Amino acid sequence: EITGQPARFFSYPYGLADGRVASAVSRAGFAAAFLMSARVPRQDPMWQPRRPVYCVDTPRDILDKIIDPTGRTLRGRWQLWKEHAAHRAGQIAIGLQGVGGRI
Repeated sequence: EITGQPARFFSYPYGLADGRVASAVSRAGFAAAFLMSARVPRQDPMWQPRRPVYCVDTPRDILDKIIDPTGRTLRGRWQLWKEHAAHRAGQIAIGLQGVGGRI
């Protein structure tokens, strides 16, 4: 609405989807959709990987994610490991906050 242009791409909420959801996104007219995964077995535009960028990522980290999005190199695997660790830490931190941000 802000740009006056239609959205061409879709990012699955929480990076999760299944075949039923991907079909609905395609029927809705999106050109491509993105999962929160570096390893996507399909060459389908509705199943494209997306990599998170965290506040602790350096410019080099972001470049590594662009150059090696699937983690095929040692640096790419290191980035994937860091993302998984950050995700787990975030889940733990959210759990510790409890309802209303209090422990």
